[in-house]
Amino acid sequence: MNETGMDLPGGSTGTGPAADPTERRHRHHYGYAFKGVPALIFAEGDETFLLFVLSQSEFARGLWLSSGGSREDAEQLMVTAVRTRTHDVAVITMPPVRHTPEAIYVAIARPLRRNGPDEEPPTFRILYLEAGLDRPMIGEKFPNGNHATHGRACEPVFEKFAALLDTILHE
Repeated sequence: MNETGMDLPGGSTGTGPAADPTERRHRHHYGYAFKGVPALIFAEGDETFLLFVLSQSEFARGLWLSSGGSREDAEQLMVTAVRTRTHDVAVITMPPVRHTPEAIYVAIARPLRRNGPDEEPPTFRILYLEAGLDRPMIGEKFPNGNHATHGRACEPVFEKFAALLDTILHE
């Protein structure tokens, strides 16, 4: 069982059947986590990051609804602020996974080091724990639209994901 008290599809925690790419809910879940949130953060940066962190999940839910997601799924979105050794992080707990690939958590990481007024804005990192056919996996989305999968993963438990984020972001 995951922290929502529900087993994920496929019979074991963190796995799910392959999605039908035409299914509306899956397209929305996938688009929100892997396209919408990264595009917004990479374009808007600090202002949007602060909205995620300070709105007590309301900004994340509003974004879900305004992009065509259901109210039922929006109510399950939750944003938790975490500080790692090197980053402030907003972790979005996504609605329950029904298929793969869908994100379990989406992490928006902002470096702790603050830049001076003449320096470049901070480079955000977007990482996610996604349901895989065999086991959950950690992925990362880059500003140029590319993505990579990290070689490590963890159980879909918030504390374990936060600990793994700390390790990955510190490298």
